Amino acid sequence: MYAGTPAAIVGRFTTDASLGVHIDGFVQVPVLEVPGPCERFDCRNLKVGRAPGDARAGVNVFRVPAGSGLVEWLVASPGNKTQVLLPNIATIGLALPSGQVHITVYGGHVSDGSLVYESL
Repeated sequence: MYAGTPAAIVGRFTTDASLGVHIDGFVQVPVLEVPGPCERFDCRNLKVGRAPGDARAGVNVFRVPAGSGLVEWLVASPGNKTQVLLPNIATIGLALPSGQVHITVYGGHVSDGSLVYESL
């Protein structure tokens, strides 16, 4: 297994194919809501949505590459926070370069309490 590759562990197994297997606890794939498709990113607002009834995400991670990959922001927020307001760092000359931005959002659940935001 490669480092950083998500892994899922299912606690119940059966050898009888006629029985259904209930699998739960999976975090749904998050959906980037702001900025929406083909919307201009204002470098300040991010919002994520999830399907109703999914397992609670412990962390949201937004990856914002720009400048053909020369610059990248990595933004982490608690999983229960669906909207993130970023500071306006353009005022100190650290804005993203103009051009295409492709934002990816990930969600995850860490049940053993080992997640430390400062280490992201």
